[in-house]
Amino acid sequence: MDSPAEPLTDQPFCCVVAPDGSLTVRAAWGFGLVACLPIVVGAFWAGIMGLWPILPFSGLESLAVLWTLRHCLRRNAYREVIRIESGRIQVESGRKGPEQVTIFERPWARVRLDSSVEPSRLWLVCRDRRVELGRGLIESERRRLANRLNEVMASGAVG
Repeated sequence: MDSPAEPLTDQPFCCVVAPDGSLTVRAAWGFGLVACLPIVVGAFWAGIMGLWPILPFSGLESLAVLWTLRHCLRRNAYREVIRIESGRIQVESGRKGPEQVTIFERPWARVRLDSSVEPSRLWLVCRDRRVELGRGLIESERRRLANRLNEVMASGAVG
């Protein structure tokens, strides 16, 4: 007769935190073309008509649109990967791969949600070091992440 299965207490927990960004590179290029083409065509038409001072301003307007799209795409590419294993917590953050890796000792690490500021800030704190989590999340998602991390860290199980 088989003995009852014991709960697994050493399975790793992994969570990928990313902003809710639906803008793709292809959509950004399409929007940039649709937004900037009339600006450039209108500016050249005005230049032909003798209103040449419009040209630099239309160029600046087009650059502002393209810079904003670039900023949105960079923001959407940011990721945080949180791994909790038996003895440690590893947080990797960055775009196109981990740019910053922080490792904490699990027994000393604590999750802190600072609700005194708007929007709230979620911190993983271990002794004198801390790292902010969930910067790209909305308030309810940040609170849900804090609750889930507290559950995983409080229980002996890591799954």
